[in-house]
Amino acid sequence: MEFKETCGNEYQAASTGKTEETKGYSTISAEDAKTIMDENPHAIILDVRTKEEYDKKHIPDSILIPNENISEDTVSELDLPSDSVILIYCRSGNRSKQAASKLAELGYSNIFDFGGIKDWPYETE
Repeated sequence: MEFKETCGNEYQAASTGKTEETKGYSTISAEDAKTIMDENPHAIILDVRTKEEYDKKHIPDSILIPNENISEDTVSELDLPSDSVILIYCRSGNRSKQAASKLAELGYSNIFDFGGIKDWPYETE
């Protein structure tokens, strides 16, 4: 799937990819997330696992905010515009869905859930 950048850093599928829009966020594959990361160095990569999980292995340049800690206060500390491109992952995809839904409720509009790190075929630290 190719992505094209539109106004406000939003990405739209430019081909017949499998992007699923759900309650204010999109579910995409790890491959599509990697494409967005490569094309947009300002994209926020959000790891919503625990600190222990993050310390064992995480995607380079990701920011840790455990899912249970996501709130208006913790997210406002990041000082992100509401149209920031946010890529979210966890271990298997359950917590990332919950986190994506919370961020959508907080007014973020450019959220991409790419599931779990267990399906991430690229570099980790």
